[in-house]
Amino acid sequence: MKRFLGTIAFSLLLCVSAFSEQIKLKEIKIDTGDKKFKKIKSRIRGNIEGIDFMNNFYEYREDNKLKGFIDIFDLDNSGLYEGRVNMWFRSQVFKINTNQACSPSNRNIFFRNIDFNKHIACLNIKIINKDELSLPNFKPHHQVNVFPRMLIIKNFVKKNEIIVPNKMIRAEHYFYKVGQVNWIFFSLDIDVNSEEEINKFIKKSFQNHQKFEEQLKIPKNTRFVFKDINFNKKKVVKEKTKKEKKKVVKKYELKGERSIALSWEGYEDLIAGTVSFDETDYKGTLNLPLPNNDGTCDGTYSLQEGGKGTWQIACSNNMGAAGTLKWVKDGGVTGTGRDHNDKKVKFTVSKNS
Repeated sequence: MKRFLGTIAFSLLLCVSAFSEQIKLKEIKIDTGDKKFKKIKSRIRGNIEGIDFMNNFYEYREDNKLKGFIDIFDLDNSGLYEGRVNMWFRSQVFKINTNQACSPSNRNIFFRNIDFNKHIACLNIKIINKDELSLPNFKPHHQVNVFPRMLIIKNFVKKNEIIVPNKMIRAEHYFYKVGQVNWIFFSLDIDVNSEEEINKFIKKSFQNHQKFEEQLKIPKNTRFVFKDINFNKKKVVKEKTKKEKKKVVKKYELKGERSIALSWEGYEDLIAGTVSFDETDYKGTLNLPLPNNDGTCDGTYSLQEGGKGTWQIACSNNMGAAGTLKWVKDGGVTGTGRDHNDKKVKFTVSKNS
């Protein structure tokens, strides 16, 4: 199998960037109004077999106090290596049991995500502390490595002796569309004790998200329909619906082993074995040994309402696969998907005994 090579280049711009009231990165355009953001000198730029990716950063300050910070990432695979990009995106953005990235948390002011495997969208609005400006803490990766972004942001603050507010409000927008990856993080210094200012930021974030959907040509079924949102003193977002009864999802934890039967195009025989899983709040991790001493596969899965879900695995023999699944409450699971070489993968996990 052809090795998927990538090169990372860090570009330190020697010239002083001009102030701008509109930020652009390929299709993405952000209107910053009367706030004149400046592009910082350090950025991440890389190339994966002819496919460019870049991560730019913009700051706005007054009297050396940070008032706003924007982090934009773009990767467009032009239809290549879709499975691998999908797995990379999931490994970075869906962080189980953390308060980071696209993860449900009691710290979130607003959270919503849609996952249709090949089309994913997420919006997370929350209050961050001064030492969290450089988060999320993305994992190092040998192909698309954005791990240095933390050091870039921290060095920028330290070198310029910038005063970072104790707390800021942030909107994190994530988009995945058939191999194209974009995220936009918008952090702003506001009075985080003011419901009026928080609601104003939420409303603006909704408007921005819808603009990004248009600019990136996100499919309509992956676009959010925002309802009226009010933020109360308990920092809870309430959606005003027409007498809808809210569904309460009980949190739980589940660990164990189940029998699995898996067919993987390229293996002559059906792969039968045991899968170990560790599940919390309808998201979990799994481990699966491959036959013929081919190694093991580690992965994650997410169970959604209506008996649907998604899964992805990465194996020690440099193989991997991702796809969708169907599940029932007694534990039975069936899944389909494709691997890095577009070969079919199907599996069935036994019911809870």
